[in-house]
Amino acid sequence: MQVVPLDKRITIIDSPSFIVSPLNSPTTLALRSPASIEVLKPVEAASAILSQADTRQVVLKFTVPDFKNSLEFFTLLAQRRGLHQKGGTPNVEGAAKLLWSEWTGGSLGYYCHPPTSWTLSQHFNENIVTDMKWGFNLEELEKNNAHSIQAIRSPRLASSILFQSSGLTNGIIEEKDIPEELPKQQQGREDYENINNDPESVDEEAVEKSSDMSPPEEAWEALPEEAQADEQSEQSYILDRVPEEEDDAYNFTTDYV
Repeated sequence: MQVVPLDKRITIIDSPSFIVSPLNSPTTLALRSPASIEVLKPVEAASAILSQADTRQVVLKFTVPDFKNSLEFFTLLAQRRGLHQKGGTPNVEGAAKLLWSEWTGGSLGYYCHPPTSWTLSQHFNENIVTDMKWGFNLEELEKNNAHSIQAIRSPRLASSILFQSSGLTNGIIEEKDIPEELPKQQQGREDYENINNDPESVDEEAVEKSSDMSPPEEAWEALPEEAQADEQSEQSYILDRVPEEEDDAYNFTTDYV
C-alpha cells in the first residue's frame, strides 16, 4: 500500500488486491512483479521467464537463431530489433525489458500444461476444493474443451509458447509479513508527511513560483486587442442571485401607460 498525494487536500491510497510473497520462485516473481520492470533487475527477471519457456517456440516467435543461454538470446534479440548502445554494441538490458514487457503485457501468447501432480496449497483443503466443484459439470466441460481444440485450424508453433508453470502463486496474508516499502514509495510517504506537518513552507514555495511570473498588468498589455475584448466578454454571472443594486419593488409613481 502506498500514499499518493495529489495536492495539499487530496490524497489517494493505492492498495493492491494481491501481494506476492517474496518466497515465490524467481519466475513467479518476474511474472507477478509490479507494473515497472525498473523495480526488478531486467536481465535476471527476463532470464527466469525464458528458462521456463520452450526454446524452439521462442526461436520461431522472435525469429532469431538458436541460442545456448539467455544472454546470447538477448544479444540476438537486440540485434534483430535494432537495440544498440553507443558504439554499436547490442543493448542486452533493453532486449530483456522488451521480452518482459511483451510477456507480461498480453501481446505474447503462452500456455501451460496442467501439472501431473502438485502439492495442495496451505490455504486450501479438501472441503474448499469440493465446494468449488459444486455447480460445474466436469464431463461437459471436458467435452467442450476437446471440441474447441479440434476446431483450431492450422495451429503454428510460433503462435503460442509452451510455458512450464511453477505452480500456484503464494500471497501474503498477514500484515506483518509485508516487506519494507520500496524507496520510491518511502519517498512519496515522506513528502506527504512533510506537506501535512509544514503547510506554510508549501505556501511559501507557491508564492516564490508565482513571483517568478510576469505581473498581470504586463501580461495584459502584451495581449492583442481582440484577445482583450474576448477576455472582457467572458465574465461569470450568477443567474440565481439578484444584484444588490437592483430593486424589485414596484414604483407606483411611474406611469407605464
